Amino acid sequence: SRSITINAYDTLPALNIDIKDQLASLYPSQIYLGQKFVIYPANGTGGSGSVDVAIKIMDGDVDVTDTVVVDDTYVVPSSVSNSLKVVYVLTDYLGQTEEVSVPVSVVRSSSAIFSGVKLPEAVLANKDFKIPVPTATYYSEAGVKSELPVTVKINGAAYTGATYKPTAAGSFTL
Repeated sequence: SRSITINAYDTLPALNIDIKDQLASLYPSQIYLGQKFVIYPANGTGGSGSVDVAIKIMDGDVDVTDTVVVDDTYVVPSSVSNSLKVVYVLTDYLGQTEEVSVPVSVVRSSSAIFSGVKLPEAVLANKDFKIPVPTATYYSEAGVKSELPVTVKINGAAYTGATYKPTAAGSFTL
């Protein structure tokens, strides 16, 4: 025979996420239409037993998670209003739930939004490094999306190669 003691309490610690105090610094308060931002994972705390954390993206009262989340990166579609929220939904072993959310305002940029531009801070002279293939997207005032051509320039001159090899130590502009 085996006995297990289970404690009964009048209240349990409140459900929360471990990054709640960091949400304001982790998420931008405003992004441009078409710009991407990372969705940060969180662990649940409080409650009873294990705490499951689900993340959803809300546009007003509409859950748009399935249409906008790609590989933990949220991509802003052209139909998003200014009421976007990242919502962490916590559920403990007893079925108690709590939501923690952070708002992100979405505005239209007057210029193109570039993506795919990841560059190293430094490279080695006489050694090839890969040139990124950037994309540029523009949204009109009516929300119409346009992909724009991008020209990569090195030191002001158009460059079409996939790699670049600086010939000497020093700096160059890409």
